Amino acid sequence: QYTDSSGNRHAFVSVYNGTSWSDHEVAPALNLGDSASVDAVTCLSTSFCVAGGRYTDSSGQGQAFVSVYNGTSWSDHELAAGPL
Repeated sequence: QYTDSSGNRHAFVSVYNGTSWSDHEVAPALNLGDSASVDAVTCLSTSFCVAGGRYTDSSGQGQAFVSVYNGTSWSDHELAAGPL
């Protein structure tokens, strides 16, 4: 995670393409409570990774998410909505 200048925490992952690293924020649309983190990442190939983590919703409740990498971009998915 990283903390922005307003003190809000955002989840991110870094991807290495064989030459350089690029950072990608994950779950930005879910993170309405401004507190998210990635807890684990696993990659089965250079074009398939899954990151799992948590975020805070607009009610201040902790929620779980996964983000899936297809070799180009990350897509976020909320998991079983309910407080953590």
